[in-house]
Amino acid sequence: MNVFNLKVVILFTALFGFNSAAVLADEELESSVDTEVSTESEISGDFTSRDRLIETLVVSDEDAKAELEKTQKTLAETEAERDAAQAELDTVATDATAEEIAALEKQLADAEKEVDIAGAEVAKADAGLAEVQAAQETQLELVAELSDEQVFALNRTLNNAVNNDLIGELDGALILQTVVDGDYNKLQINSFTKALEEEAKFTAFADKFQDKYEASGNEKFLEISDRMLSRGEIQKDKFLAKVDRFADKGSFSKDAAKNQVKELAKLSAKGEAKAIAKKAALSSAKKAAKTQAKLNAKNISKQIIKEEGRKSLKENGRRDNSGSKGKKSRG
Repeated sequence: MNVFNLKVVILFTALFGFNSAAVLADEELESSVDTEVSTESEISGDFTSRDRLIETLVVSDEDAKAELEKTQKTLAETEAERDAAQAELDTVATDATAEEIAALEKQLADAEKEVDIAGAEVAKADAGLAEVQAAQETQLELVAELSDEQVFALNRTLNNAVNNDLIGELDGALILQTVVDGDYNKLQINSFTKALEEEAKFTAFADKFQDKYEASGNEKFLEISDRMLSRGEIQKDKFLAKVDRFADKGSFSKDAAKNQVKELAKLSAKGEAKAIAKKAALSSAKKAAKTQAKLNAKNISKQIIKEEGRKSLKENGRRDNSGSKGKKSRG
């Protein structure tokens, strides 16, 4: 038993309380649990690439298209058989017996039934393709709503699922819708996707041991399968509990960013208002100063005029007094 298998035996013994080596052969252990994580991604593009995320999560319509082409081909074949049966009946010899004609008619009727069945399959496949493409369009719209940080976080956290062939077990539509609706930050994205990945991983293990139980009848396999499912639920709940815990951590969400912009706008508006008020106050002060200066100038002018008037009156009075004295002395 190599080191890898020894690690798996230790893991199973710790989880299930018995030596799994007594139940599983080395090659079965090797194929049952893959604990190695690849460091190289099987999907092109770096973690910032939206195209990479689309390739990872968005549903592909390739299988639906292939199914439609397959049913269309079958329909064409059945129609050809129907047409051949019709031609054979139309060209039946005039001396053909009633039994021969009846056989040809039955052949045509059977061919027409096959055409109807094939036509129904084409309609079903066509509807299936339309449904897939509608889902695809919705998911592409969700990808477009993601921030660059969310795209990076999703690509990075899903890389392990991609490399361990678990991505097909994850619901891409659920992941995208949940991240967009909850406006998850990178920590929430990591916890949420990890919860789904753990559930998918242990469910895959459980299915393998269920198959082994059905093939061998060994109830130890069934016990392992049940415990794998329980373990998956425990792991899922553990990581889901972290989603709410990380709600206020990580980088700003879109709403938080919007609120920050609003606050900055308010502060900017207040600053502008203060500047306008200050400018208005200065302008008002200047006007008031000018007005006061004019008033002061007027008052000073009036005061000067009054003073000049008083001086003039005094001078005139002195002159009058001196003139009167001269007249008296001459008389």
